[in-house]
Amino acid sequence: CFQAEDGIRDSVASRGLGDVYKRQLADVENIIMANTIIKKLSATNVKLHINSIGDMSCRKEYNRALKTYFSQPTIFPLLSPESRTKIENDMSLLRILDSKEPQDIAVSKNAPNITNFINTASKSNLETLQNTLKEQGVEYIFDPLLMRGLDYYNDICFEFMLTHPNLGPSQNTVLAGGRYDNLATLLGSRQAIPGCGWAAGIDRLIEVIPSIPDISADIINIVVALDADDSKDEIYAYALKIAQKIRSQGRKASVNYTHARMKEHIAAADSEHKPLLVVVGSRELKQQQVVVRNIKNKTIKTYNFEA
Repeated sequence: CFQAEDGIRDSVASRGLGDVYKRQLADVENIIMANTIIKKLSATNVKLHINSIGDMSCRKEYNRALKTYFSQPTIFPLLSPESRTKIENDMSLLRILDSKEPQDIAVSKNAPNITNFINTASKSNLETLQNTLKEQGVEYIFDPLLMRGLDYYNDICFEFMLTHPNLGPSQNTVLAGGRYDNLATLLGSRQAIPGCGWAAGIDRLIEVIPSIPDISADIINIVVALDADDSKDEIYAYALKIAQKIRSQGRKASVNYTHARMKEHIAAADSEHKPLLVVVGSRELKQQQVVVRNIKNKTIKTYNFEA
């Protein structure tokens, strides 16, 4: 899934947002959404792995270090034929780290660690992600060997891995994703469009879930929005907590980070047939409350928020 940063509509598994902090929140929501789905499916023995692969400049330097390592006379013959071809053709060697071939996995364990090559900004993004996941109660494993071989990925990447007798070592990833701010330009766009998302292997999920859950229940779609004048980081984080509370009750929620007049938020919710608009601002944060607007009958009610 992919969405432009000025888009107002929800997408299945991604947001495109303007500034760095908003992109970090989108990364968190992206992972939480996937985590919620995995839990709803009652899939057991699942573990979330996360890492940062840095930006393009980081990976160029890292790729050179990998070439030096993998080209060693004692290492090169141990690689799979496909990986040896990548080295000979000067392709991205991150793809070797992303390989599912047993011999490549074994050799890659002693390869240079990308953590030593990512820059300050990428390290900061990773630290913010880790802290926010902890605050949201999402368990994860920091996995410095987790990679993305495709060039359009940058910074955060993650995988949900399952230990299951029906899945071998090369098939244990049932859902994977990350950030891909470079995808639009690689597809011909004149400007970079931030985005993040994930993909899941439906056939693999079917192998590990005990039964297909009933998803026919009527779910109310609720938009969590911010007042136009509010821009503090604490309010964004508060809105995210409210969204997760709503989702934990089996309802849909979309955090709208767009600064707009309340009339525009109401019009957007009405056009998308969303019956409720939850408004969060500095006053609501201070009083730990939410204001709920019923779009259909135009009533406004205030409720105390309990995490």
